[in-house]
Amino acid sequence: MVWRKTLGQWTGLGIVTALHLLGAACGQAASPEATASPAQIEQPTPTIELTAAPTQPVLTAPPTLPPVSPTALPPSPELLAATPPAEPNAWFGPDTMALVVSGSYDQADLYALSADGAMWRLLSDVGNEARVSPDGRWLGFVRWDDAGRVTLELHDAQTGAARELASNASGGLLAFAFDPASRRLAYLDLGSYGEQGVPWALVIQDLDGNALSRYEALMSGPEDRPLPGMPVGWSGAADDELLIDTFLPGTEAGWLGVWGVTLPPDSATASLDALPLREIIPGAPAYSSELHFAPDRQAVAFLGRDSAYTPENYSPEFYDLAVNWLGLAALADGARTIIVEATDGSALARALSWSPDGERLLFAQGRYEGENFVELALKSADRNGTVVEYGPLTLPPRGGLLQLAWCDPAQALYVTWSGEDGLERLVSFNMYTGVSTELSVGQRLEIIGCAP
Repeated sequence: MVWRKTLGQWTGLGIVTALHLLGAACGQAASPEATASPAQIEQPTPTIELTAAPTQPVLTAPPTLPPVSPTALPPSPELLAATPPAEPNAWFGPDTMALVVSGSYDQADLYALSADGAMWRLLSDVGNEARVSPDGRWLGFVRWDDAGRVTLELHDAQTGAARELASNASGGLLAFAFDPASRRLAYLDLGSYGEQGVPWALVIQDLDGNALSRYEALMSGPEDRPLPGMPVGWSGAADDELLIDTFLPGTEAGWLGVWGVTLPPDSATASLDALPLREIIPGAPAYSSELHFAPDRQAVAFLGRDSAYTPENYSPEFYDLAVNWLGLAALADGARTIIVEATDGSALARALSWSPDGERLLFAQGRYEGENFVELALKSADRNGTVVEYGPLTLPPRGGLLQLAWCDPAQALYVTWSGEDGLERLVSFNMYTGVSTELSVGQRLEIIGCAP
């Protein structure tokens, strides 16, 4: 089994990234030792107030889409090494639909992907957790050295310059997020357990200069709220409110609550305890997935599970990470709504994407056999829970779904993994015909952003 990151280092993000690797236990490297398993971590049992929560989603077949059947994938095309003319101020060129990281665990490159499936290389040797700023100017990713030190590397498409941000904290620089204006980024600076507890800080770094602000806290015990949290992005419903996804350091206990931290208007360094804080989503099982901001940043989508529900024929070998509901949290008032809930023995795949206009959410629903899905259908839901089905996804043997991206109204992108060959596949899906077309195959494939 190969892990992209250990959960002790990257709790909350690490579980999600490692899902596809859990099913690939045969023929791959052994997993790292866990300090504690989710079954050993006592999770809070929150009460979720649901508004307009349909108990059974309404399924409507799109009248313009003909019936489709699983389609055999054509051979993967060669990646183009030449770089076509691009806009000087952004990683997104005029023909770019999405940015993709492709390669091996040791060496991966950044590629631009066009709507017709062509790919061309933009940058070599891209690290982990790559993401691009909303305006497309900044590309960021992290690296680990042999001593476990983490460095955040930033590449400016406007100037061609690169810079590094390093953390001296023993826990490292964990997770980062760009603000909507692409002027700043936030990251978690995490220390290690000491006599007084675990020191941690949210750090806000100016992208055009060296100014930064630190908001420090000390976790003296697991009862502290909020716990250390990964920055996931800025809310659009409050002035300078940063959302963090909290976890318990040194364990694999993640998804312990989403909190909003209101930053001071003068960017002055202060204690985190002195800042306005609010809980937006309580801990698992209220949610157990990454958060997906709506394009207007007024809501976040998430996946969760009814603790009393078990999908049919589901028998996980390692972690029980099945989900059966798709929810929305409004950031203005924190109201949470379940818009899709599987109750017929099926389950939802752990992947989501907003439509380009922000009106619908793309997801996949299907059935398990053991710990792997044997079938998945691509669907979308509006905010009222009305569901449209587009057709089946093509899954490799003993595999699963890693990512969804709806960058173009006419086509979706998805990434799968295979438990047989250990490879990931980037596939396009025609929303009108239901045809899947394989675009690339490799050890590592990540869709890091759609063109604005």
